Amino acid sequence: MCTERYINPFTDFGFKTKFLSEAEVSNLSKEEYQAYEMSLKRMRDSQNIVNTAREEGRERGREEGRVEGIKEGIQKRNAEIVKGGQKMGLSIEQIAALTNLSIDQVQHLLEE
Repeated sequence: MCTERYINPFTDFGFKTKFLSEAEVSNLSKEEYQAYEMSLKRMRDSQNIVNTAREEGRERGREEGRVEGIKEGIQKRNAEIVKGGQKMGLSIEQIAALTNLSIDQVQHLLEE
């Protein structure tokens, strides 16, 4: 039997999915059957590696998105506090002390 019918995880990359029927498998010699099973195992292992990497990438993206969202929320809230402090008549120094921001950061937020 020709071994090119087996799935080669190094060259097929999921595009070639030729599987043998039960009748074909039952006609394989012991060595051919072992080679066939090994090719299926390699294919499944390759798919699992890709799926795991994909899921890890998604999780990393979600985490980066959460961190970015938290930063944006903090910046927005700081801007609200700074502008509210200005409306209440607080000095820039008082607002900076209240928000733990530098005077330059407070001035920048007031200019926006």
